[in-house]
Formats: sequence, C-alpha cells, structure tokens
Amino acid sequence: TGAVNMLVDITDRKRAEDILRESEERFRAIVETTPECVKLVAADGTLLLMNEAGLEMVGASATDEVTGRSVYELISPEDRESFRAFNQRVCAGEKASLKFDIIGLKGMRRCMETHAVPLRRSDGSVVQLGITRVITERRKGEETRLLLGAIVDSSDDAIISKNLDGRITSWNRAAERLYGYSAAEAVGKSIFIVVPPDRHDEEREILGRLQRGVRVDHFETTRLRKDGTIMNVSLTISPLRNEQGTLIGVSKIARDITEQKRTEQAIRALNA
Repeated sequence: TGAVNMLVDITDRKRAEDILRESEERFRAIVETTPECVKLVAADGTLLLMNEAGLEMVGASATDEVTGRSVYELISPEDRESFRAFNQRVCAGEKASLKFDIIGLKGMRRCMETHAVPLRRSDGSVVQLGITRVITERRKGEETRLLLGAIVDSSDDAIISKNLDGRITSWNRAAERLYGYSAAEAVGKSIFIVVPPDRHDEEREILGRLQRGVRVDHFETTRLRKDGTIMNVSLTISPLRNEQGTLIGVSKIARDITEQKRTEQAIRALNA
C-alpha cells in the first residue's frame, strides 16, 4: 500500500477571486452614490435590488417595501405591458431603453426613462440592470450615459461595440488591456484588426444570426492581439437596436480563456 500526495496551485484562482471582489466593491460604490435609480429586475418581474435614489423615486422608506415584489405593481396600468415586453427583451440579452410612467407607493405619478442592459448572475440567470431617471427638460440623458460608461469601464471583461459595417464604435479599458490597442487606436477601425484572417467569415455568420434574432452566448474562438499573438476568447454577442427596434449594431463581451484552454489540454494529456 502507499499514498499519493497531490498539490494544487490555487494562486490564479485566488487572484481571480480578489479581482472579482474588487470589481463588486467598485460596482456597489457606483450604485450607492449615483443620483439615478439603479435596479435589478428578474425575468419574471421580481425587483431584486434598488438603490437609495430609486427608493426615494417610488416613495419607499425601506428596501423591503419594494424588493422581492413585482416591479409591475409600480408601473402605470397603461404602460405595464410595454414594460413587461421591454424587461423580457433585456433578460433575453438585448440592450434597450424605455419611457414610461410609474405610480409610487404614495400615489405620485412620474414620467421615467430607463436604460437597461442584461446582466448574467453567478447562478447563470440573466436579469435586467436598469438605470432610471425622472425625465426633465434640463437633462436629456447625459448622467445616464456617463453612469453606464463608468460601469462598462469598470468591467474586467472587454466590452466593445461595432456598427453594421464592422466599424468599432466603443472600446472600454478592459478591451485596451486584452487586445493591446488603445481606444483612440481602435474606435473607427474595422473589427478585423482583432480577427485572425481565417476567422473573417465568423463575423459575417454572427451578424446573420443576430439579424435572425438568435443570441450568441459563450462563443469560443480565437482573436488577435496588437503584438500579433493569438489568444482564445469566449464571446457573448448581443444586438444593439434603436427605439424602433431596428438593428443598428452589435455589442460584444470578450473574455480571455487562453489559460483555461491550456489547463484543459494539460488535464486531457494527464488523463491520457
């Protein structure tokens, strides 16, 4: 008889956990300090989270007065179905915006505008992350755009968007770190600067799937860094639509899985 000792290096896992924790702390700080309503809404309409600014907007004095309840109870009856359809679209993976009226807990009616993006939770479910404000003549959405930009820039995943011609229209800081191009170098250029020549047909195929209404989730492929090295990435790709529902572009979230692939290959080799 004998014994086999196996040591597992968890340094990378601990580093990933630390990065995730720091990212969550940054997100929480943004949410609690913004003057806009920040909320998470489940696919069935359950209100999962609302910040202090949002509670004030709906006339709630405590979180438990609204969280865990249906958000549709706060929407005016005539706007309820459009908000339901809007929430389902976002939880299906689309970015979207909507104007609607709410009736607060104290009966106050307000005209609101919300901008929302899908957010994948640790259990795999997708919820709506919405930034909502009271519409006024003096502010036309600048604060909302700045907040969404701050959230995108604080993400550890590369988030980029392109128009239907394949021209890059946005490029966050994580994309700069991942691909090696600065935003100034990338925006306005063709997406093919990061696509290996043998993968060009992929882009056209993905666009075709989005035009047919098919979401592309966790698509594993290869991409090209500025220095010429090839890396493995996982892509989540969503359509960008205007208020009329017309497809105007594509949003991509990219994550480097090169080390993951190497680990999987090593495990396969060890098993063999």
